[in-house]
Amino acid sequence: MDTRPDIASDKSSLDAALEIKLFHKSEDLLHIAPAWEDLASRCNRGFSFFQKPHWVRAWLEGFGPKEITLVTAWRGESLVLLIALMPGKNILARQLICATYPEAGYGSILVSDEEDQTDLIQRALKFIATESVADLVTFHALPSQTTWLTAPGGSTGIATPHLRSSAAAYAAMIEVDAYCGFEPHPRTGERRSHKNIRKKRRKLEREGAVSLEKIDRKHTLSPTIMSTMHGWKLDWLDQRGLAGGVVRSEPFITFVDTLMSPPKCVEEPPFCMALMQNGVPVAASLFLPDENILHCYFTAFNPNHADCSPGLILILMIVDWMRGQHWDFYDFEGHPEPYKDKMATRRVTLVDASFPMTWRGNIQNQISRIPLRQTIKSGFYRLPKRIRQTILR
Repeated sequence: MDTRPDIASDKSSLDAALEIKLFHKSEDLLHIAPAWEDLASRCNRGFSFFQKPHWVRAWLEGFGPKEITLVTAWRGESLVLLIALMPGKNILARQLICATYPEAGYGSILVSDEEDQTDLIQRALKFIATESVADLVTFHALPSQTTWLTAPGGSTGIATPHLRSSAAAYAAMIEVDAYCGFEPHPRTGERRSHKNIRKKRRKLEREGAVSLEKIDRKHTLSPTIMSTMHGWKLDWLDQRGLAGGVVRSEPFITFVDTLMSPPKCVEEPPFCMALMQNGVPVAASLFLPDENILHCYFTAFNPNHADCSPGLILILMIVDWMRGQHWDFYDFEGHPEPYKDKMATRRVTLVDASFPMTWRGNIQNQISRIPLRQTIKSGFYRLPKRIRQTILR
C-alpha cells in the first residue's frame, strides 16, 4: 500500500511512467526518507550531500522554518528526482530557495544517474509553474560546471535560468594526488613552505605527543567536540573583530550537533578530524563526505596554540591521511581566504541560479541582483579593527 500523500501529480503524455509529486509539510520528509536515501545512493555526485535527507533535516532543526516543499519525481515506487526547497523572505514574490543558506554549503538537486538530468529538471520546474507554487525558484551556490545549468532545455522548454555570481564567489579545493605543497598566492605570489609548518609542528610536539584522530558518532569526544569547536571559533572572531553572524547565532550549534548525530541509515555520516596533543584536541574540522569530495564545513582551533598554526598542521595531516582513502578532493567550500588560495590546486566557481515563474518573480529577480548585502559586508570589513570590535560589542 502506497502511504505517500498524493498532494499533486503530473502524468505526462510524453512519459506515462513518470509521476511528479509535491509535499508541503516537514513531516513528509519522514514518509519518503527511505526512498530519498535510496536515490542519494544512486546519484553520488560530488556535491550531492547538500540535498540528502540528513542535511535537510539538520537545516530544519537549526535554521529552517517548519515549512518545506519537496519536489519529487517517481517511476513506480522508485524516486528518481528530489528538490528540497524552503520559502524565501521576499514580500513582492513567493520565492522558494534551495534547502541551505548561501554562507556555506551548496545548492544541489538529486537526480538518478539513469535519468536524462536536464529534461527531468525542466519537467519538475514546469510542474512548479503549472501548480502556481512559487513566483521564483532560486538555487544558491551551484558549481558553475553543473550540467543542467548550461545544457539545452529539455522537451518542456522552461525558461533559461538567470545566473549571477554567488555571495561565496568560488570554492577552493585541494586535489589530493596532485598536491605537493603550498601554491603561490594568485595576487601576491607569497609562498608558505612545508618547512615552516614542519617547524611549528615540532614546536607543538615538544609540548606533548601529537596525533590525528577521526571523531565519529562512536568516539568518546563526539558529544562535546562541536561545543568545544564553537567556543574556539567565538574566541577567534572576538580577537579579530569579525562578525561571524551565522556562527554567533543560537541555531548554529543545534545545526552542527544534528549533523554530527545522523540516523543509523546514513551510509557515510559526517565526522570530525582532530589534531590531538596528549589526547586532547587542539584543532578540529567537521567534514561532510560525498563520493569523491570531502567537504570541510567548519574548522576551529584552540587560541592558546595559535602561534603553532594548528589549523595548517591539521590540514596537511588530513591531506596525507586522505591519500589512503577514496576521496580525491579536500574542499574548503566558498569562503575565500588567503591560506586557502595558497593551498588550493583548483577553484570551483559558484553561481546563483534563479528561475522566474511569473511576472512577479521576474521583477523580484531583477531587484535581488543588487548586491546590497555584499556591499554592506565589504564596507564593514574596511573599517579599522577597533571600530569593528566596538560595533560587535
